[in-house]
Amino acid sequence: MRRTNLLHSLLLTASQAVFKPKHLAAACGLFAIIGGAVSSSTAAPVSFVGGVLTENFNSITSAGTTPPTGWSVQLGGGNTAALGGPQAAYTPGATVTVGDGTAAPAAAVDGYNFGLTGDANRSVGTAATGNSKIVDVAIVNNSGVPIAAFKVGYTGRKWRQGSVLTEVDRYELFYSATGAASSWQPFPAGFTYNSPNLGVVSTARNGLVAPNFSVIAPQNYGPASAIANGSTFYVRFWDHNPGGTDGGIAVDDFSFEVDVIVPVAITQQP
Repeated sequence: MRRTNLLHSLLLTASQAVFKPKHLAAACGLFAIIGGAVSSSTAAPVSFVGGVLTENFNSITSAGTTPPTGWSVQLGGGNTAALGGPQAAYTPGATVTVGDGTAAPAAAVDGYNFGLTGDANRSVGTAATGNSKIVDVAIVNNSGVPIAAFKVGYTGRKWRQGSVLTEVDRYELFYSATGAASSWQPFPAGFTYNSPNLGVVSTARNGLVAPNFSVIAPQNYGPASAIANGSTFYVRFWDHNPGGTDGGIAVDDFSFEVDVIVPVAITQQP
C-alpha cells in the first residue's frame, strides 16, 4: 500500500473510533510512527507538582528489574557520535539487570540495578561496554505554572573499575524539551560525575562507601525556553564508552526542584 493510502486509512480509522478509545489510540500511535518523530525515551513521566522531587531508587528492591516511574535505561547503536553520542536515537530498555559490580558488564545490557547483594539501598546505572549508554528521566510539569529554571542534584556511585587503569567513567547531563534525537542541550560541566578510585582493574567497588561516590550538589540550570505547565521534559545521564571493558557507575539520590517560575500575568482585577 502506498504511503498516501495508508495515512488516509489511518485517519479514517481514527475518525470512526470516537466511541472506541483503544482503536483511536492504536491509529494515532501508528500515525505518529509513520508521520513524525517520537521521543527516544518511552517511560511514562513522573509528575512534578512543586517542592522537591526526589528519587533514591530503593523502591526497585534488591531483586527488582523495573526502574521507578519516569526512569529508563537505554543503549546506543555503537561508539560513533551518530550512534552512541548524547544526541543519538537510543534503543529504550524496559528493565534493569541486578548487579553488585562483581561480574564483567555485558554490551547487550541496557542498565543495572546496582547495590550490594540483598541490600535495600539501590541505584540505577550503566556499564558502557560495547555501546554508550544512558539513564533518562521524564518529568511532566504539573506545578500549575511555567518553569523558567530548576535545580538538579544527584550522587554518582562507582560499582566497578574497568579494564583500563586510567579509565574514568563519567555521566554528562543533558536536557531536552522533547526527548527526540538531536534535541539534547548540555548542562554545564559542574553537573558531570567523574568516577573516582581507579586502582585495580576489572574489580568491584562498594559504591556506598568513600571514595567510591561523589555528591553533585543541586545546581541551577535554565533551559532556552520555559517549560509550560502540562509539558513533559527530559534529563539525560550519558555514559560514554571510553574503551576497554568499562566499569559500572550509577545515579542515586536524584533531586529536582524549581528555582525560578514564570509569573502568570493578571489581566483583570476581580
